[in-house]
Amino acid sequence: MKVLMKRSLSVLCVVIALSVATLGVEIFFADAASSSITVTSAITGEKKYTGDDLQEAFSAAERGCIVAISRYITLTADVTLSAEVMLTGQSYIKFEDYRILLHGKGALFVDTRLRTKYVAAANAAYSTIEMVEENGGFLYYIVAQAPSFGKAKPTFKESGIVYGNRVDEEAGILYHDVVVSGITTGELGSLVSITASNSEKVDVTYNGTVSVNDRTYVTNGSTMVLSASNHDFAEKVTKSYTVILLGDVNGNGMVDAADANLISCHANGTKPLTGNALLAADANQDSFVTWEDAQLLCDKYVRIDSYSSPLA
Repeated sequence: MKVLMKRSLSVLCVVIALSVATLGVEIFFADAASSSITVTSAITGEKKYTGDDLQEAFSAAERGCIVAISRYITLTADVTLSAEVMLTGQSYIKFEDYRILLHGKGALFVDTRLRTKYVAAANAAYSTIEMVEENGGFLYYIVAQAPSFGKAKPTFKESGIVYGNRVDEEAGILYHDVVVSGITTGELGSLVSITASNSEKVDVTYNGTVSVNDRTYVTNGSTMVLSASNHDFAEKVTKSYTVILLGDVNGNGMVDAADANLISCHANGTKPLTGNALLAADANQDSFVTWEDAQLLCDKYVRIDSYSSPLA
């Protein structure tokens, strides 16, 4: 990915250089009497910005623009660049204690080398800046570190909705013991936490859910997908788990008499359970599905005060 990025930026540098030669110096000094900075598309010649604020100029700049500075300006704060642009007249910038921060797809092509301390990654926790000489100038671009879950396991906050949980990392299974009325994706998602290196955030989504009265419920066999990302890295890194809801044998997101009946049918051999249904039927987590599991579900449904979760 790093090689592809450099090739793409190199092509952009060539395009800008050729466009500068075609459009001429008027791009750089138009409106110089009234403003310090102009932003012009090197491809179309369209003026994007005229003024004296470098941050506003960078915000207006799009990929393939030329940001031209014609008089001295002093930075009073860091400025952020999120587009791939050419900067001319950079010697007019008085940086003092401030910098140009590259963010996302931000890249800077200059004809005079800048001091290293003046160009940095906006998200320095997981991105760095590299500089290469390209087409007679200097190209500064972001090298983002890929997010990684490593060996991190999800953990869950305590909640009155969840009696207990267990993570089987090797099998990729999350066992949850929840209230008989079920748990929504939002409720379960708000409880999960996992650490991912080089990550700005971790999103939680679910596949295989059911919707009831505008509420989306997790069901037995649903897939929880954890997606780690940062703004500078193009791809998300994902980690998936199968969700087993103890007692939700029929996979409707709830625990009721129908589930207890399915366990009973399995126990007497009339209708054997398999797969995720069999895992959910092991209500007491002793690795067997017997009448005791059906009785435990009855306790959970009818006599909750006497119910004790095997995942607590």
